[in-house]
Amino acid sequence: MKKIILFFISAIFLIAFFQGCTRKEPYIKVDFSGKYPDYYFYELAQDTWQCIDYYVAPETGFPYDSDTKPDYTNTTNIGLYLTSIIAAYELGFVERVQALEKIEKILSSLEKLENWNGFLNNWINVRGKTHASTGANYISDFNKLPASLIVVRQEFPEVYEECSRILDGMDWSIFYNPASGNCYGGYDIVNKKAFGYLGSLAADIRLASFFMVAAGGAPPEAWKKLNRQEIEQYGMNFYKPGWNWGGLFMQAMGGIFLDERKTEMGKSTADFAYVQMLYARGKNMPVWGWSSCYIPGNGYTEGGFLPTDVVTPHASALAVIYYPHKVAENLKRLEELGARRDFKINNESYSFGFCDAINIKTGKTTFNPTYLTSLDQTMLFLSLANYLKDGLIWKLFEKDPIVKKGKELLKDYFEVENDYLGVYARRDEAPLMIVTKVLPEIVPLLIIDNFNNAEGPNNLGGEIGLWKLDPDGAYEGCFPEKTSENRIGDTGFGLKLNYDVASKEPAVCAYSQFLEGADLRGHNSLSFYIKGDKIEGFTKRLKIELWDNNGVEIIYIVQGITDEWQKIIIPFDEFKGILSRWDSPNRLAFVFENQPAFYKNMGITNTKGVIYIDDLAFERIE
Repeated sequence: MKKIILFFISAIFLIAFFQGCTRKEPYIKVDFSGKYPDYYFYELAQDTWQCIDYYVAPETGFPYDSDTKPDYTNTTNIGLYLTSIIAAYELGFVERVQALEKIEKILSSLEKLENWNGFLNNWINVRGKTHASTGANYISDFNKLPASLIVVRQEFPEVYEECSRILDGMDWSIFYNPASGNCYGGYDIVNKKAFGYLGSLAADIRLASFFMVAAGGAPPEAWKKLNRQEIEQYGMNFYKPGWNWGGLFMQAMGGIFLDERKTEMGKSTADFAYVQMLYARGKNMPVWGWSSCYIPGNGYTEGGFLPTDVVTPHASALAVIYYPHKVAENLKRLEELGARRDFKINNESYSFGFCDAINIKTGKTTFNPTYLTSLDQTMLFLSLANYLKDGLIWKLFEKDPIVKKGKELLKDYFEVENDYLGVYARRDEAPLMIVTKVLPEIVPLLIIDNFNNAEGPNNLGGEIGLWKLDPDGAYEGCFPEKTSENRIGDTGFGLKLNYDVASKEPAVCAYSQFLEGADLRGHNSLSFYIKGDKIEGFTKRLKIELWDNNGVEIIYIVQGITDEWQKIIIPFDEFKGILSRWDSPNRLAFVFENQPAFYKNMGITNTKGVIYIDDLAFERIE
């Protein structure tokens, strides 16, 4: 009888355990019932936390970078996971003792890592390797870790000392360059040097710049030197980089820790998110949300260029503090498209929230076997936590003396009177309004250049441009000439494009055609004829760049060039990246890259040679 009772007790325990793996009940009941959209966000936050907390390395307590459990994770992942533990505790998803156990394990692992002036390698071994490796690291990846340590020490006095020990070891002054008044953006731990520079305010370096000022490592003027170049779209302005080099997360990530809603940066983020909604509406897309992510069936958005058809749920969540109703509506539509369903592990189902991305043209998602990313899931989770808990992360972060000092030094940025919150609320309640251009049934071929004029501008009135990465470099770059020997047709000329990027250092040259703001909204493809010179030699691939008047670019890698003429047709949707202004393009460039920084397997195949081009045009292909 005892054996039978023990059997049933064991069975009940196992059933409860495995049910708990798929859905953990909160130990504190937070009642959002009947309050839309809060109850929806709370349930999503619960599922997302289960995903985040599942993919943790037992050796160090560090989160894995993705569900493939690679050996390395990023300092950004570690920082955002630390902050997520705080949010999970406050939302009732984990008990205090469990939260402290997780945090203490991470802090202990962090203190064992080799560092330089308190700064760590961007990529950290999750198995416990402690030695630093040589090579470039970027403060944009590191800065979420100190921000998270500040949040942790404000929430849990029990680990205040450990967090402070790590924070106090960070010497932010090593990044300030008094000669230029700017700050470095990179560092090498082994070679003990800083390099590069901090770029745009609207990028993921913003927290680092804030810390440099707040900790006394750089004067407030360094913050003011951050680039604030704007992009104009749909009558709104937002800061670069905008669409490419990361998308919405670049603008919004700093706002997870700093309440920037009434600042210039908050307005930029809110306007950019709203522009994304209008862009989707104008393109007749069912959902919006563009940010760096894993491309379904492919890798991460290399170089930060975002595919038009790939939407990521975390981009929506990053805008929840501005437009909660529009975000909830968008996330629900993403669910209808199949972006949220149970995740399978060893034939067991887990409610882990949204997948990382979905291709809205094909319906393909990043679900099993790859990728749920630590970075994107934590950004989604923490954005929801700030919304649900009335600025939980902001309030903890801004209680800290370092942050108070920074806000005091930068009060011109933070203490601004405006009605931005009212603007966001009115947009959230109102329907999206956009006037779309009615296209004619037949759109004529727009010839950029058939090269039949021996001299002078192209058919649009635009001049050519030549560019070289290093003007003083030993390589010659690009030098064009007209040729009657290699052309399409029996008369006129073709373009003979000589190029030379032979160098031991990275070398790039480009030949451009300026487009004089021709309206491309009626067209959908770029076309041209191309071939290589059999005797002089040629590259089998090169890069095409299309720029608009906002300085936004999209790119395409042309491959399979031979010594025979072939017509290349590139649909606009196959370019990597999203252009902000199809009604005002600036220039088209043929780019020859030797040792490119991105798309490392997509550089030229011959460092010197000759390419022929003819009949460069924009078309509308049905």
